[in-house]
Amino acid sequence: MKINWLFIGNIFISGIALGLVAFTNQRFDRQETQGIQVHFKGLTTAYLTDSMVNKLLIQKNGNSLSFVISEVDLNTLEKRVKANPFVQDANVYLTVDKQIEVVIEQKTPLARVVNDNPFYLDNRGGVMPLSGLHSARVPLVKGLLDGDTKETVRQMLLWIQKDKVLEKSIVSIEYLENGKFELSTRLYDYKIEMGDATNMHNKLMNLKSFMVYADKHGLHEMYEKINLQYPNQLVCTKKTENGI
Repeated sequence: MKINWLFIGNIFISGIALGLVAFTNQRFDRQETQGIQVHFKGLTTAYLTDSMVNKLLIQKNGNSLSFVISEVDLNTLEKRVKANPFVQDANVYLTVDKQIEVVIEQKTPLARVVNDNPFYLDNRGGVMPLSGLHSARVPLVKGLLDGDTKETVRQMLLWIQKDKVLEKSIVSIEYLENGKFELSTRLYDYKIEMGDATNMHNKLMNLKSFMVYADKHGLHEMYEKINLQYPNQLVCTKKTENGI
């Protein structure tokens, strides 16, 4: 029987290679990580800092920034970061140079909801707390919001945000007990009665047309109320003499 020395040699070399890989991996696993690098996606880093993220990661590690590599549970660390109320999404991974990299997308506030426990409504309909680091310049929302109403307000805010005229003008939305909405502007004291959520986008576009026309002709100070409740109509109520 002819012995295939080439085959045996390849098996021997493969065994040595696997042994070296296993030895290297064991040696790597016994080492410690070389710090934590935090990266924020997008332009805003207002609500979290590197040190705040570090505290999230090391809270069960004796407050040490170094981890034994074999004991690093990236999935658990990632879940811990994602649980923070300011975080929209996060990825945590270990680099070849033994650093823990954390990439964070923070939530984007759309409005500040004013009630007994104020909070921010974010652009995906979630809730985020107020921050001690930064106060977002966003419209105010007043009134009690349930789940459906919160989504309606979010859609209204997104439409307002997309339009330069409305974004510059609208500073607050109030949800009234009768289920209707009332808006306030930045520069003028008239109230804007939106009515309910029916045809809301059309109502906002009618409001924009009025604002552009009123700017052009200097009419804003004439009115105390703008009513958008009627289909395809905009009704303006002039100020009385005593109210001017």
